[in-house]
Amino acid sequence: QKAGSKKVYEIHGSTWQSYCTSCSEVFDYETSYAQSFKEDVPHCEKCGGVLKPDIVFFGENVKHLYECQTLAEEADLLFVVGSSLTVTPAAFLPSMCPGKIVVVNKGDISYAYLHPQKIFIHAEWDIDDFFKAVEEAGRE
Repeated sequence: QKAGSKKVYEIHGSTWQSYCTSCSEVFDYETSYAQSFKEDVPHCEKCGGVLKPDIVFFGENVKHLYECQTLAEEADLLFVVGSSLTVTPAAFLPSMCPGKIVVVNKGDISYAYLHPQKIFIHAEWDIDDFFKAVEEAGRE
């Protein structure tokens, strides 16, 4: 998003907004952040309901799963970045890609949902170091 991507599906949500668990009013980051310092548990200024960060907690459904599945099924190139590929349903998505798959993850990954032969490149690098190296190579 900082690089200019307009269509980003954050399947595990983000902390950039919160919502009221009672009235579903949406609050931006600054409002939620300020509210969290006013009370131990932040509440909605409209109805008094509890504010929840717009992130997926354990046991909750991920967001945009259908859209991500469709994109994976149409991808010529898919990057799996910073994932051990162990948590479903997100871990299923790379296996749906008919194109090349690049995995960038420092540490072990699971092959339970993605066969190793489907991986075109597996870079066992720190994410920042990997993309800095890609940027430098692009300058050459």
